[in-house]
Amino acid sequence: MIATIELTDVQLSACIGEHSADEILPEIHILDLVLTVNPDLVCTETDKMSDVFDYDPVLDQIYRLTKGNRYETQEYLISLIARSCAHFREVIKVDVSIKKMSKGAVKGKLGVRLVLDEGGLKRLRAVPN
Repeated sequence: MIATIELTDVQLSACIGEHSADEILPEIHILDLVLTVNPDLVCTETDKMSDVFDYDPVLDQIYRLTKGNRYETQEYLISLIARSCAHFREVIKVDVSIKKMSKGAVKGKLGVRLVLDEGGLKRLRAVPN
């Protein structure tokens, strides 16, 4: 049995990339985050918050990382988000992506994705903040 917590199509308020001040419309960056957790935290016998994984603190962390902040690369921001998720011991796998809508001639979504298994999370947890 596999259990995931999915936060998808979350609009980020961070400014990502090198942009001139003359730009009219900033790009919209979208976060998709899938956290794999112990199935007991999703397939539960009770209706108590203490028996499930509360993802609100994850959203709070992401909000703090992105609110009004500027990042040069999506890769750096995605790494910060992954590190934040690693702090939650209930999380056993992280799949995170950030996409932006293309403004150029090629239409579509452009972005980066990072998938960390238990080994990758263990490595992040070992790095001091």
